[in-house]
Amino acid sequence: MKTNFIFNDIRWRWLLWFVSAIAICALMAQSVSPLFPFDGWDSAVYRMVSDCWLRGALPYVDVFDNKGPYLYLIQAIGSWLGGGRWGIFVLVIINFTLIIELVWQITGVILNKVSLRLCALAVFLLHFLLMFERGNLTEDWSMAPILLSLWLAMRRLSEPTDLQIGREVYVYGLCFGVVTLMRPTNSLVFAAIVLGFSGLLLYQKQFKALGIATLCFIAGTVAAIAPMAVYFYCHDALGEAFNCVFTYNILYAQMWSAVSGDYWPVHNLMLMLPAIIPLACSFIYDRKNHTRFAVVIIPATILFCLIHLNQATYYHYYALLTPMVAVGGAMILNLHKHLLSVICVALLLPSCYLKRAEITSLWKIQPPSFEYIDGSYNGMQCWADYIPTNQRDDVMLFDTGVGECALYTLMQTVPPMRFTHLTTQLMAVDPAIRAEVDEYLRHNNPQWILISSTSNYPLMQQKLTQYTLVAEDSYLRLFRQHEE
Repeated sequence: MKTNFIFNDIRWRWLLWFVSAIAICALMAQSVSPLFPFDGWDSAVYRMVSDCWLRGALPYVDVFDNKGPYLYLIQAIGSWLGGGRWGIFVLVIINFTLIIELVWQITGVILNKVSLRLCALAVFLLHFLLMFERGNLTEDWSMAPILLSLWLAMRRLSEPTDLQIGREVYVYGLCFGVVTLMRPTNSLVFAAIVLGFSGLLLYQKQFKALGIATLCFIAGTVAAIAPMAVYFYCHDALGEAFNCVFTYNILYAQMWSAVSGDYWPVHNLMLMLPAIIPLACSFIYDRKNHTRFAVVIIPATILFCLIHLNQATYYHYYALLTPMVAVGGAMILNLHKHLLSVICVALLLPSCYLKRAEITSLWKIQPPSFEYIDGSYNGMQCWADYIPTNQRDDVMLFDTGVGECALYTLMQTVPPMRFTHLTTQLMAVDPAIRAEVDEYLRHNNPQWILISSTSNYPLMQQKLTQYTLVAEDSYLRLFRQHEE
C-alpha cells in the first residue's frame, strides 16, 4: 500500500524518477557524465557545432553536420547554463526523467497493477539502455516527443467508440516537426500514427474529421519548423541548412554503410529480433481486448525494420524500437502469458550479447585522463598544448574521427574549414563536398593540421610537404606550416 502511494502521488513519483535518472545518467550517459573522462563520439560533434553557434558561427554554413538545428539548440542551452558538459548533463537528466514518466503513463493504458507497470518499465529501460550508446544522441532527445505522441495516440485508441479526433493531433504535428529537425529518420512513429489514424477514419467514413486532423497536424508541424526556417532564412542559410539536414541525409542513407564499412547484416538482424514482440503481442492483445493499438504499433515497427535493414550497424539507431518493445512487454503482462514472457526475454538476449562490452565498461569509472577508451581518443588537451593560443583559430582537422572535434570546443574556436571529421568518407558520399574540400586545400594553408595517421588523400599528402611534423601517435599526426 505504501509503495502504491509513492507511485500514485505525482510529486513522490516524479521525485523517484528524478533520483533514478541522476543515477542512470551518471552511469550510462558517459559522454557528459562527470564520472567518465570520455568526450563522446557524435556527442562531441554536436557540442562543437553548438559552441561555434554560440560564438557567432552558423551551423551548416560555418560548421558542417547532418543533424537538425533543434539538437544543436539543446546543446547550446546546456552550454549556456554553464560548465559545458555539466549543463548538458543536467538537461540529459531532465529529459530522462520525462522519458520515464511518459513510459509510466503508456503502461497505464494497458496495465492497472503497479507491480506490472514497473515490470513493463523495466523492459523499456533494459532495451533502451542497451542501445543508449553513452548518451546525448539524437535518439535520446527524440524519445520524449515520440513517447508523448505514442501515449496520446494509445489513449485515444483505447476508447471503445468511433475514433474521435482531439487537440492531440496538433501535438503530433508539433512533436513531428521538432524530431524531424533533430534527425528526419527518427520520425517513423509519427508516420505510423498518421497512417493508423488515417486508415481508421477512412474505414469509419469520417472524411470531415480526417480533413480537420490533417490541417491540425500540418499546423503543428509548421509551428515547430517555422522558427528555425525563419532564423536560417534571415541569415541567408536556409538553403544550406536544407541541403545538410535533408539532401545530404538521403545520400547518407543510400551510401554510408558501403562507404564506412560499418554494416554487419547479422548484427542488424539480431538487433531487430525484439521487433517480434510488438508485432505479435499487439495483434494478440487487440483480438482479446477489442482494442486497436496494432494500427499504430505494427506500422511503426515494420517501418523501422524496413528503414534500418540495410543501414550501418550503429546500436543507438535501435533505441527507437524501444517504445514498441515496451508496449509489447506491457501487453504480455496484461495477457499473463508465461510462454510469451519467456520468448520476450529470449528476444532481448541477443542485444545483451552484442552490448556486453558496454555493460562491462560500467566498472571502468575513473578520474579524467588522456588515455584511449574503446579505440577513440577521449581528451584533446595534449594536442591543444602544442598550439599557441594566438594560432588556435587556424587548426584544421582532416580525416579524424568524430570525437576529435572536441578539440575546437576545448580551444573555444571555430574551424577554418567547415568539414571537421571523417573527411574522405563525407567526400565519398557527396561529390559536392569533395569539390569544396579540394577547393579549400588548393587555396588555403592553415597553420596547423591534425590528421589521421591512416589518411592518404592525394591532395592532402601533397599539401603536407609544406608542413613540419610536430607530434604523432598511433592514431593522429599534428603538422605545423613551415616557418619562413
